[in-house]
Amino acid sequence: MTNTEEISPEKTSLDRTVDLVAGLKEIVHYAKNNIEKLSEYWLFMEDEAGRKDFANMLDELLDKQSSLHNDLEETTNAIEMEINRIKNEGGDSL
Repeated sequence: MTNTEEISPEKTSLDRTVDLVAGLKEIVHYAKNNIEKLSEYWLFMEDEAGRKDFANMLDELLDKQSSLHNDLEETTNAIEMEINRIKNEGGDSL
């Protein structure tokens, strides 16, 4: 059995969606790291460098990144809930 299809059957749409959620969770993780890093940069510009102009620019980026993070989490959770619903009903496709 050297044929890949014989070893592992083709994934269902539900299986591929589970993989998609895993990818989204990774993006959420990096989005959170970006928020933390932007916060550090903002704090430096605001307090240490005394550059409120740059701090304001970083603050705007921080707001956008936070919004993206929240939207990613909301979307990921909604998809994950649908996966769980389908699995609980005994389904195997999205």
